[in-house]
Amino acid sequence: MMPSKFLNQSSKVRLLAATFFWAPCTYLWLSMLLLFFPTIGTADVVFDLLDDSAIYSVLDDQPSGLVTNGGILATLTASEGVLNRTQDGFGINDPYTDDTDALDVGEYIDISFDQAVSFRNVNVSSWNKDFDFGDILLGNGGMYVSQGNILGTGDTGFNFVVSIGQVVRIKSVAGESATNGFSFDSFSVEAIPEPAVISFITLIGIGGIMARRLFE
Repeated sequence: MMPSKFLNQSSKVRLLAATFFWAPCTYLWLSMLLLFFPTIGTADVVFDLLDDSAIYSVLDDQPSGLVTNGGILATLTASEGVLNRTQDGFGINDPYTDDTDALDVGEYIDISFDQAVSFRNVNVSSWNKDFDFGDILLGNGGMYVSQGNILGTGDTGFNFVVSIGQVVRIKSVAGESATNGFSFDSFSVEAIPEPAVISFITLIGIGGIMARRLFE
């Protein structure tokens, strides 16, 4: 008589069939979970443009630059002139006379990433509450759609997904004058887990269940 701790052949066949049925269901459930909660288990990665020398030293006085933080590669590009950082702010120094450490009216900084991220926060300073107004847009080099506005100094929270190939545009759309804007101090994002990672975790879980059932 076969020991009770081993399943008979028929039970093994039924278990394998059930496994092949539930595996796609499990993957679908995890995919839906990531769709609605894309940043589960991840943490904010802050790109400090004003106080982190490892970041601003790469960008300062450059039309465009690549910076890495928390395993995320971000590319920042000035709409004109060069990116510029001083002790008081971060912005654009265009070929004309302007406020060199701020985003003046009409100026913007484009940001793209080497992986899909959730865009979480923007921090600004040197804000004039009576005149300044900022817009956060998302596009692909052609059409851009507003994701929200910057209405004051400090942090402004967001929660939208930026896919590979898409661009986040931080734009000054109003101000006291063409030579007086706000400082773009930092932004934060969260990495979105790769589908391959989710698949791997799913397979490990299914394998563990199968092994336990087969050798109980």
